[in-house]
Amino acid sequence: MTRQYRELSNDTKQKISTAMKQYHANKTAAQEATTSQRQSAAMKRYWTTIPKKSTPYCI
Repeated sequence: MTRQYRELSNDTKQKISTAMKQYHANKTAAQEATTSQRQSAAMKRYWTTIPKKSTPYCI
């Protein structure tokens, strides 16, 4: 299942945040910094491909 819209509930955002914090808890500062930069760039690229809910589809 793929995401259809950009909007997420606050509960979902909090669950994602908590999971990411737990995942990165055991990494060194250098590893964490480079990983954070790569994830940030990847998520920015990903979110540009998801349409906003108010955007009508062109068929």
